[in-house]
Amino acid sequence: MVAPESWQTKKDFATKRLSATTAPTTSFVKGKEMENPYNGKSTRLCLAFDIGTSFSSISYCILNPGEVPVIRNVDRFPRQHHADRIEKVPSVIYYDHAGKLWAIGAEILDPEINSEAADEGWIKVAWFKLLFGHKKAAKLSHHSPLPANKTKEDVLSDYLQYLYECSRDFIEDAHPDGVFLWKSLHGDAQFILSHPATWGGKQHDMLRGCMAQSGILPNSHMGRLAFVSEGEANLHYIMRHRHELGLDSDPKGDGVLVFDAGGGTIDIGSYNIIQWSPVVMEEMSVPESLMLGSHVLAVELRAMLDRVTDKREALHMYESFEQFTSSPVDQRIEEVHPEVVKMFDSCVSAVVQAINVQRKGNVSKLRTAFFLGGLSLGSRLCEKLVSRLRFMHIRVFRPEHLLGHAVSEGSISCYLNNHVIYRVARFTYGVKCTREFEQNDPEHQRRRRSAFVNPSGKVFLPNGYQAILKKGTRVSRDREFSWVFVHECNRKEETKTASCEVICYVGDLANPQWMDTEPGRVFYLTNLVPQLIGCKDKYRTLCAVRADVSNVPVFPLKRSAIHFTQAESARPFYRQKFWVVLSFGMTEMKAEVKWFEGNEERRSPANVIYEE
Repeated sequence: MVAPESWQTKKDFATKRLSATTAPTTSFVKGKEMENPYNGKSTRLCLAFDIGTSFSSISYCILNPGEVPVIRNVDRFPRQHHADRIEKVPSVIYYDHAGKLWAIGAEILDPEINSEAADEGWIKVAWFKLLFGHKKAAKLSHHSPLPANKTKEDVLSDYLQYLYECSRDFIEDAHPDGVFLWKSLHGDAQFILSHPATWGGKQHDMLRGCMAQSGILPNSHMGRLAFVSEGEANLHYIMRHRHELGLDSDPKGDGVLVFDAGGGTIDIGSYNIIQWSPVVMEEMSVPESLMLGSHVLAVELRAMLDRVTDKREALHMYESFEQFTSSPVDQRIEEVHPEVVKMFDSCVSAVVQAINVQRKGNVSKLRTAFFLGGLSLGSRLCEKLVSRLRFMHIRVFRPEHLLGHAVSEGSISCYLNNHVIYRVARFTYGVKCTREFEQNDPEHQRRRRSAFVNPSGKVFLPNGYQAILKKGTRVSRDREFSWVFVHECNRKEETKTASCEVICYVGDLANPQWMDTEPGRVFYLTNLVPQLIGCKDKYRTLCAVRADVSNVPVFPLKRSAIHFTQAESARPFYRQKFWVVLSFGMTEMKAEVKWFEGNEERRSPANVIYEE
């Protein structure tokens, strides 16, 4: 793969620096062994990229058949400013106004680069990860605007390509015969991308597109791309280093709280330890994700400073903020600014509330918490949170000396040997459906004006909702959920393809039945016709499932003479019956179509499509 032209045309000082920082062969090829030998048939390269809001990291593993895999971390980068090893590189890119890339990642740490950026008026793009998340997160990124001709996908593609090039350079320099090793393995490499717990299929599609745009993976090879949530990556990192953390006693039956304070969010997840050796775990509750990361709080601080005209008060606010987030005890100021105290008290309250949600029904099990991410152990914020947790009889671990590659290293560990066998459904998942009219059902009577007759002569009501998987359900990795799809149509040509939408219900009903109303909603009369207040905000389309069903048997049938004219009854209609099968147990949702030919089950893959 050839680096972008803008990377090849750096200033002279960048080229000189490259030769000065090239590492001696094998000097830093160290890593942590996994527990089980690799059972694959051929040698493979596994690369994990952790793209954080502020900083990013890379880990990799060379999988040799019959050998215990060793995870290694990239800690030297081309064109870095100094010869020391660095665990993470800034998630920052400098572009000129034409959109040409001039500096990226480790290069940003060079004062000369920043000086030239100021002289040339380059655009500094940071926090671009927030553009892909929640709308509230995307709004925060306006503090770091994109060049006029660059999209968020362009920026992420550039950064992914940078990480890929850094991986190549490191492996070629660090291993004996590294150039040959890279050439022989990179064409079939397995890639793992980590992401926040709130990201789903829409973001997965975006990441696939960026991997293709960057030239790392063609669209036809997306089977070599896997996704891991940052929370589970952190969990697997902790389990790999459990002996270094002093977790030698068997905590079977105990719960573990994983607290990750990043630049954009604070993510909180809880896991129950089913078995200790080998490790087997399950999710205890739906993970919480709070928009209270360090960058979010810094933006709030900036807004506070903009309202202050007194320079001394502004300095007081800034020092107070630093004390809450990073300053150690010996650098503390005597009196903290009250507005900053109020901001962080609100943050602590929100975090504690989220922890209590995780503890609901599991109070006696949650006994250990791990603090990861950029939050300093000596900060006031960390002290406040630790104090609250200890009050809940939860012991707290903060493995500060091990954190540099926690997510990227944990991503590979999770991919190779996933310890989490049960997850908790985030939402109620279902589909829009029709319900056969029942004369004695009061709700059906209220809806009789909307009834219609299908080709077989049965009376149905529209706007029904059929739950497939209810929120809070424990889901194993191999458990499937399905619903029957009876397709009736007038033309045989309409039986070639089928599609439906998977819809999430986010309301409070335990068993939602209708998509246009809920109990307690008011009826309005419009032109003397009852109109129901809609509940569209309670139902959100997650994705569409589309499948080729041309191999599913089609049966021509006669129409009912009761509901159709003689001419209409003379024309047949066509019916197909199949099941749409969904798997929710992994990070990605999978879909298939199944049907029966006699007693034999048949299956065919289906496409899961997320709208822009």
